[in-house]
Amino acid sequence: MCTSLDDENKRRYYFECKREDMLRFLPSNMISILDVGCAAGNFLGALERPNVYRAGIEPDVEAFKSAKAKMEECINSTFDEELVKSIENRSLHNRFDCIVFNDLLEHLIDPWGAFRLAKRILSTNGVVVASIPNILFYSGLVNMIRTQDFKYESAGITDITHLRFFSKKSIIRMFEEAGYDLLRIEGISSAASLKFKLLNFLLLNRIADMKYMQFAVVATPVKSM
Repeated sequence: MCTSLDDENKRRYYFECKREDMLRFLPSNMISILDVGCAAGNFLGALERPNVYRAGIEPDVEAFKSAKAKMEECINSTFDEELVKSIENRSLHNRFDCIVFNDLLEHLIDPWGAFRLAKRILSTNGVVVASIPNILFYSGLVNMIRTQDFKYESAGITDITHLRFFSKKSIIRMFEEAGYDLLRIEGISSAASLKFKLLNFLLLNRIADMKYMQFAVVATPVKSM
């Protein structure tokens, strides 16, 4: 994961990334999907399912222009109450089997609110899929201890635009607080050095999750009794 990028390369890093590693977390039986913060649309562009209705939401104008050619629908907007209300009031495509938040929740003031909004436009058995950075990533923590500093970078886990930071435990707690059941949580983007492996062995595998830069999550709203 990059930590130092100029403005042009940062746009490419964030907006052009396909995140094909997240495709395997999408439900196999979905017929509609909404990618929130879809950037240039390359994630849904890489989705080779011709019978799936693909929609995206992207507030950045330039990224939106690129994304709208790669899916059936793209909206130049933030994910907020007004937008969700407009989707609810549509006669077609007003519910989605999957809503994706890839590398987005850490940028939000209120990710819990985003989950509440998502519930309103999820289909009956719909799921939320998310990719979330791990603040407890081993090499990052070692660097903080070594330098005695928490330094914001232009990209990566300590991106200066990140407003929220998560560990595996806090990810689980966030979804539970938002009224979701976790169906799956899995570490991705592993980068474990020999030193880490030795330390984890000595600690009886207690820091195993610290080798992951991100966690992938699949969750569904808690069903009312």
